This record gives sequence, C-alpha cells and structure tokens, in this order.
Amino acid sequence: MATAGINSEDARFELIGREIVPMADTGAKHEIFKVSLLEFWVDRKCKSWKLAIEFTFERDENALLEADFSSYNGTIKLQELSPLNALLAVEIAD
Repeated sequence: MATAGINSEDARFELIGREIVPMADTGAKHEIFKVSLLEFWVDRKCKSWKLAIEFTFERDENALLEADFSSYNGTIKLQELSPLNALLAVEIAD
C-alpha cells in the first residue's frame, strides 16, 4: 500500500470488515501498561503455553487485527496461531 501511495510506510492500521481502520500511535501510557503486563505474565507463565507480542491475526480476508499479547498452547507453531486456537488475545487501549 505504501508503494501505491495509499499509506505511508510506517502507517499503523487494522483491516476490519474490509475497511482500513487507522490506529493511533501508542503513547507512554500504553507502553508502561504493556511492560507491566508482560512482567506479570512472564513471572507466572507455565511451560505449556507461549506468549506472542504484537501478533497479527488474519481472521479472514475481511479482518486483519494486531493484538498486543496473544497466549497459545506451546504445542502450536507460531505460524499456526489463529483466533480459533489462541487461548487469550489482549489489546491494550486507552
């Protein structure tokens, strides 16, 4: 899309219902909460699940969503992660 001049190369967006939805830049408050939550989960994480950070879910051709955190069964490869097999997906919003 950047090559076509639709968005700049660093534009942040999600695709929801075939619509491009601009995402606001994350601020310090968002990052502070994200780090705190990451520390909380790392201290309590069990060996049977994994944690992905800023993973993009392609639900279908109409939805492309990026979660701040996604937890999933450790037997699943990251490239197989989807909304159907994620244990938890978290989006931090203000």
